[in-house]
Amino acid sequence: MEHVLNSPIRNHAFWKFLLFFCITVVIIVTAVFFDYDIPNKENQVLRAQVAHYQQDSGAQQEFIANMQDIKNLIDSMGKQDVDNGLLITKINDKLVKSNELQMQNKEVNGELNRLLLNVLLSYKNIKNQSLRLQEADQQIQQLTTQLKTCSDNNKLYMQQLGFNRGAN
Repeated sequence: MEHVLNSPIRNHAFWKFLLFFCITVVIIVTAVFFDYDIPNKENQVLRAQVAHYQQDSGAQQEFIANMQDIKNLIDSMGKQDVDNGLLITKINDKLVKSNELQMQNKEVNGELNRLLLNVLLSYKNIKNQSLRLQEADQQIQQLTTQLKTCSDNNKLYMQQLGFNRGAN
């Protein structure tokens, strides 16, 4: 074999090339690894957030449906063919269930749901008071009619007694 004149320089250049080549390959492999690994982790985090939002949305939809049922029940109070005691029991059961749903949700929707429950409770109380006032008004009208009838009867009896005294 022939002896090369610049052998140490060539060997040094070869090792330098090999070192930079290995560093470049490691950098490229690392970049590819992170390019595939980081989106997977981001996808897992995003899936967890989506699942959480779907759960919140489902709970909120259930709460809204429950509120609508309560509103319909409250609106049914005072109708002629409805037992108000049974309706009040159903309304109270639904309110307890809605309160439990509201307690599960501690975020912004939970505060909004709490306010909605308070509004529905106020609406129920106002409806109850309205029904009591209507019943009281009907009772006043009945008593007024009875009083007028009694008064008319009293006048009639007084006249009859007065006629009978005058005849004796």
